[in-house]
Amino acid sequence: MEKEVINILYKSFKGNKSIDFMIGDDEKSDKRFKYLLNYSYNKAKLFGKIFYDKDLKSCAIVLDSRMKRFSIKSIFLDIGLIYNVIGLKRLSNVLKREQKINQYHPKNEFIHIWYIGVEPKLQGKGNGSILLKKIIDHYKGMDLYLETSNSMNIPFYLKHGFSEKNVVKLESYSLVIMNK
Repeated sequence: MEKEVINILYKSFKGNKSIDFMIGDDEKSDKRFKYLLNYSYNKAKLFGKIFYDKDLKSCAIVLDSRMKRFSIKSIFLDIGLIYNVIGLKRLSNVLKREQKINQYHPKNEFIHIWYIGVEPKLQGKGNGSILLKKIIDHYKGMDLYLETSNSMNIPFYLKHGFSEKNVVKLESYSLVIMNK
């Protein structure tokens, strides 16, 4: 299951500005991208949930702020992320970016839709809507939060009841903060 989820997200997020900021751009960026997705999958196993459709054509990684955030495994995952993805040269910039984003997190308990992806050839055919509705129903009554660097995604989220809360302007791109 992990391999399939990572593969869908890899194809869906290839070229994403936010991902590119994290992984850099050189001959090893593809390897770092796959490591980042593996890291995200494992963080969701600890602190959230992984959603996917029965055909494995769409998936989502969701974090739940109510779940414990500190564990030895989590620390090792974070160290691996720094060592294998971010690197010491980019660490300061990544931490500054995360600090900017985190100031817009809801103050109460919330669900963070970290990734939602659909096989590229199936995008626009309803798979993402079905999956997002499943997530919304699963967390009924909870604040849902996400950020997107892809302005083409905004109408999709608005259609499902999300609203734009803020825009975080970063050096080379902007993130639109949305919640429901």
